[in-house]
Amino acid sequence: MCAMTARDDRAPSIEVLEQTGSLAAISRAAQAAALAGSDVLLLPHGVALTPEDVAELARVLGASEHHAMVSGSPIALPAAAPRHLVVPVPAGPTLVRSGVLAERGPLDAGFDSLDAALADLALRVNPLGGSAVIAAGVVVGARTGIGPRDLAVLESRYSVIVTALESSALLDADAVVRFASVIDPVPGAPRRILVDLGYLAPVVDGTVRNALTFLRTLATAPMPTDVTVVIAAPEAATSAHDLRRFGMQVVAPDAVPGEFDLGLALAPITDQQTILRLDRHCARWVSSHLDLIAVRVLTLLEWDRARREVVRDALAFADLTVAISRATVDDTLALYPDLEASAVQRIAVVPQGAAKEVHESTAAEVRSGYVLLVGNPYPHKRLREAATALVGAVDRIVVFGSDGEADPWGLPGVEQIAGGRLSDQALAELYRGADVVVYPSSYEGFGLPIAEAAAHGRPLVVADTAVAHEVADVLDLGDRVAFAPRIADLPAAVQRMRGADHVVPSRVRTLDDYNAALLRAVLEVLDRPVDVDLLRSRVRHFQIIRSYLRRPERELSAAIAERDALARRSLRRIAGRLRRRLRGPRL
Repeated sequence: MCAMTARDDRAPSIEVLEQTGSLAAISRAAQAAALAGSDVLLLPHGVALTPEDVAELARVLGASEHHAMVSGSPIALPAAAPRHLVVPVPAGPTLVRSGVLAERGPLDAGFDSLDAALADLALRVNPLGGSAVIAAGVVVGARTGIGPRDLAVLESRYSVIVTALESSALLDADAVVRFASVIDPVPGAPRRILVDLGYLAPVVDGTVRNALTFLRTLATAPMPTDVTVVIAAPEAATSAHDLRRFGMQVVAPDAVPGEFDLGLALAPITDQQTILRLDRHCARWVSSHLDLIAVRVLTLLEWDRARREVVRDALAFADLTVAISRATVDDTLALYPDLEASAVQRIAVVPQGAAKEVHESTAAEVRSGYVLLVGNPYPHKRLREAATALVGAVDRIVVFGSDGEADPWGLPGVEQIAGGRLSDQALAELYRGADVVVYPSSYEGFGLPIAEAAAHGRPLVVADTAVAHEVADVLDLGDRVAFAPRIADLPAAVQRMRGADHVVPSRVRTLDDYNAALLRAVLEVLDRPVDVDLLRSRVRHFQIIRSYLRRPERELSAAIAERDALARRSLRRIAGRLRRRLRGPRL
């Protein structure tokens, strides 16, 4: 193709044409200039470029024989941006290689706008290997775009036009381009934080309590005046927990607006939607890292086999990962021994604590003579095993966090209370009435019930795990806690701790302490310059992921369309046979 052949040593002249009249007129002039051997700079009416801008367009056009046309950037790009970006279609002032117009022209004067005619030309030359590019150093401002009539014509000619126009919005361009306003912000521009609560359920559990207490901290803590916060949460959870009461904008997870300086995931990033949302919208992200139970237990992993890799990616690309215990970090490195050292260095440990409401509800001393087991229905919490082991050893057992009436165990002396149904005040009363609190979980990232029981001064019996020892040390529990290596050891440990003193401490670490430390860490990351190398690596990684995800979606859509077409043909044949039968035989 001559249009794409290498240029000789003599740089062709540039014919500058401004559209002052009809598209047909500038099309004829451009074609004549190209046939005379000149590259053609096409300018929309009223647009002018400096000689330096024109020279830069020419340099970018000449950088490769496969650069068919080059236009300026609609936005100012940071210095770290590449010199040029390959895009599907140009827009605005565009320098077109002479051979492209000579062989594939002229511009189609049937369009309403010059942008549409240039897009048409770019899509004509692209099958031959020619690309449209943007010169990052030439800023021309945003254009009005292609109108509905022109777009309809382009769609009728080119099946790729819709995705081409989406890509030309620079979403698939270099990461520095996508987040240019964050990397090189305008002085005084607001900084935006996205708090991602896409996982939030409409019932109260430990994860929800963590999120709500952080939002309360966010709403009451002194914040930099240039920082605004947007919450992404499902509407059911937004309504159930009245998230708008915190005074921040709340949007649906699939309606997150624009780009953010930083994203914050308050729960571990374990699903594709969350990690792709953070990558799409956030130049940086901070992730809370609670535990890895969801990727260690096969029955949980079965629901989403990609979860283990999602967690790895979350660790690899987070600007900061906040782990709630050293045991969680150790467990992470054991599960992902090949995690890069730079990612490990971006992990910080911030211990959790008891909910403030629980800690403040210790004024009255109530002893109701029962042993309280705390957890949830998941097998690693071992509630049923612990209750079974304690039957006969104690007279009354209260289990909080089981399925309750939905799954009655029928154990004598055991009362089950389903999780998510008690207010903070009622939960405080439940702790306060216990002689001993038993927390038999075999796997935890921290273990909030340990802190909550400690806030009431209740003696504790916990599973003998590394994280339980770590939390006991953080809370300075001393001899107020007993460790049971096996479920069978629980009865003896409970009997031993029932005689311990109930000492309500003057101060126990709370979730407010944790949230304040987390917020400080978030603001510190926000104040740092964007790690451009990490950002580029991350965006490129997820561009590949998205491309792999799109192909099965397209194949599925094509299969469904083919199935529907077959069904319609079958229905037409059946309808035809029925009509012939109803008409009866010809006489």
